[in-house]
Amino acid sequence: MIYLLNESFKIIGQLENISSYIWTTRYYSAGDCEICCPCTPEIVASVESAMFAARDIDFQPDGSIKNVMVIDGSSYNIATDAETGQETITINGNCLKSLLARRVIWGQFTITGTPLYIINALIQQNLTSPKLALRKISNVKISYTDNKPCRITKQFKGDNLLDAILALCKRYGYGIRSTITADNYIKFEFYRGQDKSDKIFMSIQNDNLTNTTYASDKSNSANAAMIGGEGEGNKQRTASIGRKTGWARKEIYVDASSKTTNAENMTALAYNNILLQAGQDELGKRKEIRGMEAEAVDGVMYNYGEDYSLGDLVNVSDRYGHSIVTRTAEVIESFDETGYVLVPSFAVDEIEDDDSNVEEADGVTEEEPKEYDKETSSWPSGTGSSGGSGSGTGGPPKSINGVLDADTDTVAAGVDVSSIVGVWLNGLKVTSNKYTVSKQAITMSFTMSSGTEWEILYY
Repeated sequence: MIYLLNESFKIIGQLENISSYIWTTRYYSAGDCEICCPCTPEIVASVESAMFAARDIDFQPDGSIKNVMVIDGSSYNIATDAETGQETITINGNCLKSLLARRVIWGQFTITGTPLYIINALIQQNLTSPKLALRKISNVKISYTDNKPCRITKQFKGDNLLDAILALCKRYGYGIRSTITADNYIKFEFYRGQDKSDKIFMSIQNDNLTNTTYASDKSNSANAAMIGGEGEGNKQRTASIGRKTGWARKEIYVDASSKTTNAENMTALAYNNILLQAGQDELGKRKEIRGMEAEAVDGVMYNYGEDYSLGDLVNVSDRYGHSIVTRTAEVIESFDETGYVLVPSFAVDEIEDDDSNVEEADGVTEEEPKEYDKETSSWPSGTGSSGGSGSGTGGPPKSINGVLDADTDTVAAGVDVSSIVGVWLNGLKVTSNKYTVSKQAITMSFTMSSGTEWEILYY
C-alpha cells in the first residue's frame, strides 16, 4: 500500500490494488518513482491534494519515514483501456532531495571551507535562514556523518541550489539521505558510504552480477587547464593548473568569466583561488573513465541492506579480468503482477578517481584545512595585499585562523603584531571597524552565524 501525505505529513489518502510501481533511490542524484493503480474520482482528488507519497514498508518504528517521494508539482495521467474500459492513473514523483531544486542561490556568494561546510552554508542562506523571509523553510534539518578534510573556495551566482549541492557531493564523494522525522522535519543527511570492497565481491562467476558493461575511455580526459576570469584582452584575470609535461599533458581552457569580484571586498589571492577551483572542478569532469556498469543479483551471497547499502564501495569484476572498486550508485525497487524485485546497480560515471592525473596548482589546498597556499611573490616586502605597510622583511605574512562557535564571538589572537595585513571572514576581507589591534594582540568582535571561518594575516 502507498499512502498520500499533505504538506504537514498527514495521511490524506491511500493507493490500493496497485498494479505496479518503480521506486528508485540514488547515492549522488535525486531518486524518483512511478506508480500505477486503478483510477477513481476519490483517488484523483487525493493525488491533487497530496504533496508526498510513501510506501507502508518505509514507515519506521521510531516514527520516521524513509524513501519519501514528492508528487506535488510532478505529473500524473489517466488512461482508459479501449477493450475493458478500465481507467488507470500513473503518478510520477521525485525524492525529497528534489525540494532543494525549488531554490536558487540568491545573489553572488563566495565562500571558503570544507565541501560540507559550503553545502550547509548554501542551505542556510537560501532555505532555512535566508535574508528574505518569503524564501524561508523552517522544518528542515541538516546532518553530517562525515567530513572530508579539504578546504576549497567556491563562488555561486544564480545557480540552482540542488544542482550546486549535487555537484559538490559528486566531486567529493558524498551521498544524501532524506527522511521525514518523527517530529515532522525533513532531514537531509550527508554521508560517505563505507568501504566494503574487501568483503563484497560481485562477479559473473559468483552468479551475483548481471548486465555488465566495462568501459575504458581516455578521449575526453585532461589534466591541465588555463582558466579565464573577469576582464577582457590583456586585462583579463587568468590562472593555470596542472604540472604534467610532454605528451602526457592534456590541456583545456575553462571559461570562468562569470566568477567576479563585484560587490565583494575580495583580495587578489581569494579571487585566484576561485579561478583555480573552477579549473579543478572542470578537470574533475574530464578524468579518464575506467569503470563497469552492472546490476547485482540480490540475495546471492549478499543481501542488500544487510551486507552492504547505497553508497558503499564494493568489488566488481567481469570474466575478462577487469576488477574495480565502485560505489553502489542506485537501487531500483519494483513491484508488478510477478512480485517484488530489488536491483542494486553500479554505474561508470559514479566511479571515483584518486586525482593522480591532476596535480594541484599553487593556490589550491586540497589537504590543508587551515590556510591558503601563499606564494612569496604575491607579498612585497613590508606590504600586505590591502596596501598597508609595515616592518616586514619580505615573503608571505603569517596566518592564524579559526571558526566562530557562537553568534557573537570575541577572539584574542595573542600574538606579537608589528603590522597587520587584514582580517578575512569566509575568504572575504572585512573592514577595520570589525576588529581592534593592540601592541600584543588582535581582538575581533563580530555578530555572525556560528561556524563562520576567520583568518588574520600579519607580519
